[in-house]
Amino acid sequence: MLVDVLRATGPQSYVVQFSANLSRVPVPDRRYTSDIASVVSDENMVKLLFGQTKVTGNGLRSLLVISMTFDAIHQLIRSLDTVAERTVQLREKLPVGKLIDIAEEPEQTVALAANIIVAGFSGAESCLDCYYASPFAMINVQNGGGKLALEPVVRITLPTSIYFAMWKKLKEIAPALSSLTQEVSP
Repeated sequence: MLVDVLRATGPQSYVVQFSANLSRVPVPDRRYTSDIASVVSDENMVKLLFGQTKVTGNGLRSLLVISMTFDAIHQLIRSLDTVAERTVQLREKLPVGKLIDIAEEPEQTVALAANIIVAGFSGAESCLDCYYASPFAMINVQNGGGKLALEPVVRITLPTSIYFAMWKKLKEIAPALSSLTQEVSP
């Protein structure tokens, strides 16, 4: 799908900064319902882990891994912070969400890449719509192309309390994530 770019700048040849209205992009066709989540990072990427626990017994039935660059994580945090004030009352009414450590990957594990996430919540339900814009699409925007080619990846539904716990964890680790596009402050 092509998305109109509202603003495009890039001080370095390897950085593309833009704004786009994503309110009308189609939701991804793929769906994944998650009841647990975790965040892990290494020197190159952050992995958002979403899982489904088994109905009976211990462990996970399935796991979805969304790999994101550090700059994509910084952009996600900036966009989430714009609605932070509106979440205070809801956070007080929900149970405290917890992220879990995932000790073992289930046989049904799928890894996908995303660099744009549109997040939303309504009461106890949340969803994350994950999209991917390739380096080719970014270069097109930087070179004056007025539209960004965006690939829908997956819609993840999860409890809002877990969504808030993931947001909190991302804010905690963000200062340690290097950025090509900005100064990262604690």
